[in-house]
Amino acid sequence: MSYNPNSVVAPADTILSSPFPVAGWYDVTWFGAKGDGTTDDTAAQQLALNTAPAGSVVFWPKTSAYFKTTAALNVTKA
Repeated sequence: MSYNPNSVVAPADTILSSPFPVAGWYDVTWFGAKGDGTTDDTAAQQLALNTAPAGSVVFWPKTSAYFKTTAALNVTKA
């Protein structure tokens, strides 16, 4: 695996908070995703993917449940 200066490595048990402190990263919770396992987070996740410019990272933080997705998410940028 090659070195990527834009990546962040944290221990598996680390919970990363929002707002994520690295330029070029977009946290889905900034767009309204709850990650509570009940709320339909599809629209918020898609909005994060649509908003993030090419070359950036869309980040799903560790939550107590999961991000409920009820439709396919479309990634249209590299």
